[in-house]
Amino acid sequence: MVPRPVEEARHEVGRLPLLEREREVTVLRHALAAAKAGEGSTVLLSGAAGIGKTRLLQEAGQFSGELNLRALIARGGEIERNLPWGLARQAFDPALAGLSEGERDELFADAGGLARAVFGA
Repeated sequence: MVPRPVEEARHEVGRLPLLEREREVTVLRHALAAAKAGEGSTVLLSGAAGIGKTRLLQEAGQFSGELNLRALIARGGEIERNLPWGLARQAFDPALAGLSEGERDELFADAGGLARAVFGA
């Protein structure tokens, strides 16, 4: 048998239904629906390695797409521990890169202006 690349295997796992995670999925779906309605919230996923945190995030990303919301992704590691705003930059830089100067100015207007220095805008 020829081993499959890790990314291919991960993609395949992402298509499998989650088992015994109804509560967690409901919390994620509720938080995303609230975000769509303009209500902010925070959801913290924590647990030991291999317990399925990444799979839950994949589910959240899929549901955000169904709601026409953009999911920004960042993954914390050793490097990000020592970089100021490392996770924020990892999540937001790709989304900001595609914006025109006017769109960036609009985004960093009002309260968003507080983040201007972080993103070098």
